[in-house]
Amino acid sequence: MALISARYARALAEAVAEAKIKPEPAAELLTAFNAELQASAELNEAMQSPAIRMDEKLAVLDAVLAKLVGKQKESLVLVRNFIAVLTEHGRVGFLPEVLAEYQRIEDESNGVAVAEITSAQELPTAERKLLEAQIGKMAGVTVRAQYANDKSLLGGVVVRLGSTIYDGSVKGRLDRLKQELLRG
Repeated sequence: MALISARYARALAEAVAEAKIKPEPAAELLTAFNAELQASAELNEAMQSPAIRMDEKLAVLDAVLAKLVGKQKESLVLVRNFIAVLTEHGRVGFLPEVLAEYQRIEDESNGVAVAEITSAQELPTAERKLLEAQIGKMAGVTVRAQYANDKSLLGGVVVRLGSTIYDGSVKGRLDRLKQELLRG
């Protein structure tokens, strides 16, 4: 599955580059379509059922995209054709994996790193921005952060950037102190 998703994601990235459109609107429209696909059993069935003719699937696809399109109009034709290809090849069920791989490809080509930031409680927007800027400066990349909460941290944050973990949590400090005391 990963190989199939990667192949389609690379093809999408190449198509976006060839069409000279911004990757963000295409990703936004694909993400919106994927959300509709995941939320609606009927849409999912219509797009994946071999009993439904391809022209009927395309009509459904066009209706859903017409409802979703907003500022992403420049990428509408490309996204529509991409989803049509996935549907025709029986791969529309792979859309979540394709989107994740496409985002990874775009991030890599734009020097963006994903930071997973876990805190004891939800951080205010100003703190998030400051933390993202500090992580980006430290790592020399632009950071796109994904946030999570874990009350067991007691305070502070844990940041995972690629394979590197920065533990600035109270729990982490206490664990390190415990280890030092045990060593002696």
